Amino acid sequence: MLKKVLFFIFFITFISLSAQQISLNKLLKVIEKKYNEEKYKELLLEVVKEDSFKLKSTKDSLLFSKIIHLKANALYQLGDYKKTILFYNIAINNTPNSETGKNQKGIILFDRAFAEYYLQQYTKSYKTVKKAEQILSALENPDYDCLLSIYADISGTSTYYGFFEEAEYYIKKGLKIYQLKYKKSKVKNTNQASKEVIFKHKLVYLYSRKGDELKMLEALKEFESLKSEKRFNDKEQRLFAISLNHVGDFYLNFRDKLKQKLPLQKGKEYLLKAIDVLNIKKHPDDLIEIKFNLVKQLRYSKEFEKALKESRKMIDLAKADDFRAPFFYAQRGIIYAESGDKKNAIKELYQMVSLIHKGADSLKKTGANFVPNSDINHTGLLVEIPDILLKHFPNDSLVFQQSSSFYKMGLQQFKNCYEGEEFSNKLKNYYNLTIGGLLKTKRLGFGSLENDEIVNAIENIENRLAWKEFIYNRNYSKTSIPDSIIKKDFILRKQLVFARKNNDSLLVLELENQIKTYKTFLTKIYPVISKSILSKFKVNSFQERLKHDEVVFRYKIIKKNLYVFKITQNNIEIKLVEYLKNFKDKLIRYIQLLKNIDENKVISQEIFKKLFPFNLNNYNNIIIIPDGILYHLPFESLLINEEEYLIKNHVVSYASDLIFTKTKDFNFHKENDLQLFLPTYDFKDSINNKYDTNQLKGAKEEAFFIAKLFNSELYTGQLATKSNFFKNIQRASLVHLAMHAEIDNEKPELSYFLFGNSTKENLYLEELYALKLNAKLAVLSACNTGTGSLSSNKGAVSLQRAFTFAGIPATISSLWKVPDKETSQIMRLFYTHLKNGKTKSKALQLAKKEYLETTTDPFLLHPYYWAGFVLNGNTEAIVSEPNVNKYAYLVLLLVFSIVLLLVFRKKLIKVS
Repeated sequence: MLKKVLFFIFFITFISLSAQQISLNKLLKVIEKKYNEEKYKELLLEVVKEDSFKLKSTKDSLLFSKIIHLKANALYQLGDYKKTILFYNIAINNTPNSETGKNQKGIILFDRAFAEYYLQQYTKSYKTVKKAEQILSALENPDYDCLLSIYADISGTSTYYGFFEEAEYYIKKGLKIYQLKYKKSKVKNTNQASKEVIFKHKLVYLYSRKGDELKMLEALKEFESLKSEKRFNDKEQRLFAISLNHVGDFYLNFRDKLKQKLPLQKGKEYLLKAIDVLNIKKHPDDLIEIKFNLVKQLRYSKEFEKALKESRKMIDLAKADDFRAPFFYAQRGIIYAESGDKKNAIKELYQMVSLIHKGADSLKKTGANFVPNSDINHTGLLVEIPDILLKHFPNDSLVFQQSSSFYKMGLQQFKNCYEGEEFSNKLKNYYNLTIGGLLKTKRLGFGSLENDEIVNAIENIENRLAWKEFIYNRNYSKTSIPDSIIKKDFILRKQLVFARKNNDSLLVLELENQIKTYKTFLTKIYPVISKSILSKFKVNSFQERLKHDEVVFRYKIIKKNLYVFKITQNNIEIKLVEYLKNFKDKLIRYIQLLKNIDENKVISQEIFKKLFPFNLNNYNNIIIIPDGILYHLPFESLLINEEEYLIKNHVVSYASDLIFTKTKDFNFHKENDLQLFLPTYDFKDSINNKYDTNQLKGAKEEAFFIAKLFNSELYTGQLATKSNFFKNIQRASLVHLAMHAEIDNEKPELSYFLFGNSTKENLYLEELYALKLNAKLAVLSACNTGTGSLSSNKGAVSLQRAFTFAGIPATISSLWKVPDKETSQIMRLFYTHLKNGKTKSKALQLAKKEYLETTTDPFLLHPYYWAGFVLNGNTEAIVSEPNVNKYAYLVLLLVFSIVLLLVFRKKLIKVS
């Protein structure tokens, strides 16, 4: 009987499920028909009862998701973008977790990105497209039509932001899939531009923006060849015309860098050719884009009146709500400025800012109520135009005031539309123009931003990448994650080293993309590892943690200016130092002199006066945040006067960002377990042609001495291997590497530590990025561990920085090829003071001072022998004051208590 009941229930359920699937299938066919017939309003009426469905199976969910997806698409076609996104999200939430469901989810996300774009949520749209790409590219059989469109879209956006390598990667990846998977497919829409045409267009766009004339013309030639092979439809013809426009614009933008005799004329020829190719009646918006560039050509040719006349015609052609309107008025403002008409220039530029402004109220003349939008190129308008105004009206207070407002709005705009951690050259230029402009106009007596607001902006924009990696890996190190998951990161990094060595740029970008995707995946599974990543830096809170005798000097190099920020407990001051070629050359020369055991005391004092334009008398502890070439300078080696080095009366430490100097407690609960690695070598020195076995004799003595001070695990000789390093480093609270290191300045990620004789034992910087550590301090007792490539977008890429990224808040590293014997002496002194409870910075200063005081050979007093090692990051002590003091306090407290007890007892006896 029970079997019959169960069968009956199963049968009824099966029938109801089948009936619902038939109903959903029928509805889907109806609305597909109406969508294809563009009957969008009728379609919406058909889908008013979707909430009545009870989704009981994967197939139900998929059908329902497709129905809601079409409803969202209909709303998109009707221009109701906010409601569109709502329904896209419903469709996404109902996609099943199957291969087909994930395919559907990726397609819906890509469609949603277009709605977000039309709502001017540009950053959000870009992230949505990236999310769609991650989902589809992970599938065995994705919708290739959609995936290729996504690759083309990402490449275009990457080019727009200036990330040219990423753009090229997606184009090449797209073309590869097109050839292997898609070209022979019959599933194509002949009314649309073919994927091959789209990617050829994207290549021309990429190289025109990158400034690579040779590759741009090569890509255009391939595009023209394709055009001759097949008949282009209207959309393909349009893309060819737009590509010609990009080429014409290239010759205008790079006119000063080209060897062409007449770049402006050449640019004009391509622009006119673009108009000839374009179907003007069907694509009036593209015509406006070309005319904009023709006006630019007239402006560069200094035909100002004609340029203004043509620009007015262009604006009249455009719709009232044309999203490019701010650029139209910016162009007019620039033309007026360059022709000397200040009044009209400011009038047109105010119109530009009013169009960028997204607030409900009209923009005030001062820009005080400015509300930014999400277009990064509007940042460019706000910060590039003031430079033009100041150039043409250098002594005008009204221009100073207006420019100051532009820079402030530019900062708001930049922060609102860019949330990434890394800069492209384009973004870094916008950022530098913004900060430089704020500092410049403030120095002239204009601008409402306080010094602390400027510092906050600098720190929160510049430290994103380093802080994110530091917190991510530190949190990771404290999470119970299986070894197999951790191992995958190492494998990817190892493959990346191989790809870099072989100059396989496509594989490098592929692996970097895999690593990013893998991190996103881990963050979802273990949300704790992303905790505190987005915490905002506040300089006021930072100042509260400074001691009265501490001062921070933060250096910022922008073009020919060096700005020095002095930050103390109660004040922030900013001074400008001219960073002309003469001073930069002196810095480079001085650093080279130090490395070559030479010295120029006059230059040393000159540099000191330039870099410290403030009084230092009240400050014992100096924290340096360098910039550019200053990363390679040991400030403590500078002479205050003819004989006195800065180190004599001042403790000096360094950091890449303010946030790393006063890092809060990171739950250091473990003992000071020290892991020391000291390999031995038996290969020949390529320079001196002799065996290298005894070269690290001092390092060996140093290691055995240090090992006695802490709970230590000392790995020497055959035990000091790369594999032992990875196996045991996770447990260390202190890390000490006494070994050789090789620096690759061209490809800094290929710099490495030598753990032995075999190249298999080389530990590359790229592999260090996979580490997740919870230590207090890493001492990199090897050569050049603190130096490396100086990237304008990434800062100083060095072995030292890799340990900071890995989660270690303090490192000691070297700025040149340090001498073994003297280094050993300083290291022993440093660890002794560290063990006795001194701060890391004080321990290093005392070690260097004692070396100077006890060295009898005058030659060995040169900074080369003692200034090469510097402390980066957190300066706090790693152990408490010696236990003997604690016992003394306890004894005194006990004695005091006994005395009080005896006195109290005596009084009680008297009373009784």
